[in-house]
Amino acid sequence: MLSLITHLKLLLKFTFRTYLLYKVNKSYEVSAHFTMIVNFILVCGFYFLDRHVHLDHKPGYNIRTGGDLATIDKHREDVLETKWNSNMLNLVSLVGDIENTKPAKNFRKLAKLSPCLFAKSSKIASHVTWNYDLSLEKNILQSLPLFYTFIKNIQKLDGFAFEVPTNLYGRNLCEFSVTVMRVLTVLSDNDPAKLNCMKAGFIDKAGWCFSFDTETFFVTTFGDIYPKTHSRHCHLKNKMYILIQPEVSFYNKKLPSDHGPSAIISDIRDKIRYNFQKKMCPYYVPPSPSYPMADHIVKPLIDIKSSYTENYDKMETNAVVKKNRIVKFYLHDVEKITLMNNEEYKKYNGL
Repeated sequence: MLSLITHLKLLLKFTFRTYLLYKVNKSYEVSAHFTMIVNFILVCGFYFLDRHVHLDHKPGYNIRTGGDLATIDKHREDVLETKWNSNMLNLVSLVGDIENTKPAKNFRKLAKLSPCLFAKSSKIASHVTWNYDLSLEKNILQSLPLFYTFIKNIQKLDGFAFEVPTNLYGRNLCEFSVTVMRVLTVLSDNDPAKLNCMKAGFIDKAGWCFSFDTETFFVTTFGDIYPKTHSRHCHLKNKMYILIQPEVSFYNKKLPSDHGPSAIISDIRDKIRYNFQKKMCPYYVPPSPSYPMADHIVKPLIDIKSSYTENYDKMETNAVVKKNRIVKFYLHDVEKITLMNNEEYKKYNGL
């Protein structure tokens, strides 16, 4: 039988080596490539040591001729070692990679300055650096494997941020809203659950929310087009973000139900709203907790009550974007826009 000391040695080895890899994966000061290289070196080193050192080896004792009991013990030890090595490799390929991409690190810089009380400690994943040789749609398609990884680890993460260069896709509020529609459309079109939420006929209603693989999400956007006094302002030059936050993350944080605006600070929601006001970047809070979520994904440049008063045709079919009114980004015809030439595209966006 394997001795208690053997089990303790295995446990100690596993704990120590797991801690080393954990520290490497969680280091925000190094690149993802450096993390991968160090992980590879560590795992190879561990493998080399495990090949040449047997925990139960005794001087002058040949395990191959030691009888059935010794063979069984060695087999059990090998099983434990195999499981340990498998767990170690799984640790290397876990969440660390998508949390340590350059866009994820950039978004953390934005989060550190946010008045939101959850932002600084939030765990945000992202894709690899933007490829300027590819179209917007192809960049989002290339990010899908990492987005799938985020979905699989949804209980461990608070969001996935898509970083898009504003000098190409967010030069004004109209283009910004077009880009948001294009990104969400690519995700929706590739939804494994085939729900295709961006083609739902009730996006402008209170019951709609963004979904992917049957999970529901809260979507917010940030950009350098917004002024410093705006809740969606991004201080990073040439950056806009589309943040996909799983609703389960809010449940895990035990966020209370929305009760609308309140003059009295009674819960964490009120504290967050008050903090935005205190930091001189307040945002409009609908009077009822039941409101169309889509109308707050892309905020108007002037985020006050009058901007959300619908005094225009209810049957409007085109996304007319103005700085002081609801941005109905979901009315953009993505298929038509992607077929436009440069002149048509600029005219549509008012560039």
